[in-house]
Formats: sequence, C-alpha cells, structure tokens
Amino acid sequence: MGMIYRSISKRSSLAHHIVAMAVYVQRLRPKYRPSYTASGRTRSAPKRSSFLTPAFMRLFFRLLRTAVGLKTLAIDWRLFDSREIVEAVSINLGQLPSILDSLTLCGPPAVTILETQPELQHLTLYYTGRYNRGSSELERFPKDIIPLLRYLASDRPAAAKLAEGRPLQEFHLHKYYLTRDGFLDCLTSLRMTTCALRVLELGLSHLDSTIFGRISAALPDLVALCLQIPDAFSDFELLLSSQTPDVVRGFRGFRALEKLEMHLSCKEPPPKDAHVWDVLRQISRACSSLHTVSVAFEHFQGLKVLPIYIFSRPELSADSWNVQRQIHVSLRFSGPCTIPELFGFTSVGEVLLDGHQDDLKFLDSSCRL
Repeated sequence: MGMIYRSISKRSSLAHHIVAMAVYVQRLRPKYRPSYTASGRTRSAPKRSSFLTPAFMRLFFRLLRTAVGLKTLAIDWRLFDSREIVEAVSINLGQLPSILDSLTLCGPPAVTILETQPELQHLTLYYTGRYNRGSSELERFPKDIIPLLRYLASDRPAAAKLAEGRPLQEFHLHKYYLTRDGFLDCLTSLRMTTCALRVLELGLSHLDSTIFGRISAALPDLVALCLQIPDAFSDFELLLSSQTPDVVRGFRGFRALEKLEMHLSCKEPPPKDAHVWDVLRQISRACSSLHTVSVAFEHFQGLKVLPIYIFSRPELSADSWNVQRQIHVSLRFSGPCTIPELFGFTSVGEVLLDGHQDDLKFLDSSCRL
C-alpha cells in the first residue's frame, strides 16, 4: 500500500487511471514497542496499545484521497478495535474527492460517505463486526441522499427503506430470512420506488401459497425473482401437491417475469412425481413471459455438492418444458454466482471439482427426475 501511494502521489497522471479499488482489512494486530529491563534485555508488553494502527489509517486514507479517479470502491473492514477507529473511518470516508458510481461497505459506517456521493448508483452494505451500526443507521438516512440509486444489496431488511423515492431496479437481501411481517414491510417499501423494480432476491423463513400473489401485487413488473427458503422442503412438497391454484393465481399478476430461482434446504431427494410438470405447465399458462425456473437443493444429505435443476421452456411453446440437471460445489460464503442460468447471489460455486466423484455418483442415483 505504501508503494502504491508513493507512485500515484508523485505522478498525478497515474492517479487518474485507478478507477476501481477493493480493500480487505483484517483486525489490526498490535505490534508492541519493545520494553527493556535494567540489564538491557527486551521483554514483552502485552497490555500496551498498538502504535501502528494510526499510521496505517493515515496511509490508507491518504491513498484513497490521492486516487481522485475512483469510480468503484469496496472496503471490507469487519473487525474494529475501538469506537474511536469507527469514528475516524467514518469521518475520512466522508472526505473522499472522487465521485463514485459503485460502493461496497462491509463494516465501516456509511452515512457520511453516502451524503457526499450524489451520483452513486450501485450500493452494497453489510452490517457486521463488533462495533457495527446495526439497522439504526438505515433508519436515519436522509431522504435526499443517493438520489440515483439503482442497485441495492444488504444483509438487513431495513435497507429496503432506501428504495423509497429512488429509481431502484434491483434489490438483494442476503443472509437474512424474513418473517411474515418483515416480508410485508419489505414489499411496502420496495413498491415506493420511482421506477419499476426489475430484480428481487429475498430470503423467507417459510413458503406458502400466498407468497407469489403478494409479490406480484406489489411488484408486477419484476423480470427476475430469487427466493431462498431454509428447511422448506416439506413446504415445497405441500406447495406442489395441494395449493397449486393459489400459486397459479399469484403468477397471473406478473407482467414480465422471465426467471424464477428458488434455493431450498432439504435432507431428502427432490420430488420425482409428475405433478412437478403439471405445476410448471399451469404456471407458464398464467405467466406467458416465464421461460426459466431454477431450483437448487442445498445441503442435500450433508454432501459437498449441490444439485440444481434448470427447467427451460422453448420459444413459442406453451406447455413443453425441458429439464437440465447440474452438479455444483457449495461454497462457505456468498458471492456472485458463476452459473449463467442462475442470476442471484447464492452459495453456489464452480462446476464439480476433482475429488468429489463419489458424491457425484451418489447424486446421480437419487436425484434424477
């Protein structure tokens, strides 16, 4: 970091070429000053405070202020040593000279930097760490900041309030499962955007037949919908077996839905009954624009692989659906999906790697539709 700072601080032309920066800061481990005994030997001083943290922070924010051409900034600093560091980070982030298009913050406070970024369109906020702000910061956001926001991702449902009065087109809620009341509150905020919301990703604590009807009533112009439901395999079976009419009525409210993605946790094999095809045919008749339905069965029998079923409908075909089954490695963290057929942020990784051949054979025998 010091070499980068020296290079761009002495050559202003280089500074303008840095348009994207991602910084991951682990907990700043103290490097203690040595203390000496009367004989001249050193001894450890475990209770002395760190003297490198202020120097690191000064260099870090000097670097950010020097990179005046930044458009994309991502900071992952989840572990803070003190509230003083949190306040210092907040103040310095609000003094950046660059005008950002995209900002990702994991840990640091966001209010001060958002108040100085009127052209921000892409925002990702994660509230983690010992001295985090929680959802209280989201409640205090001024109404006139980030007026051009189009993409929003967070791990707190209160972030949906930022959709009110802004041209939001995508909303992603990660690592949080909404209750029924929280789900309704989230939809209330999302429907108050100044333009039609196109992509929605939510985690729900349960699945019932009214979910799709409520979503289509609030957000009829969705193009892509991703739902993550934990421990909901039994709910999914119930949905397919006895509550299809309610589901079909819910899909009639979508005007342009093209992709539906569902992530379900289960311990048993996926359903093999032909009723799955009947449900798909009824849904496609209710929503003529729908052409891809992806279902991922996560944590299947504790294996390290993840079976994914991708149902696709050929053009000009009302009732005919094709199915493609893929096997993918499950990751420990959420990140951008690497599968073209899936559009959401998921726990899905790359195609099956070496060392999982035995798991693949087992899944072949028990997950075939």
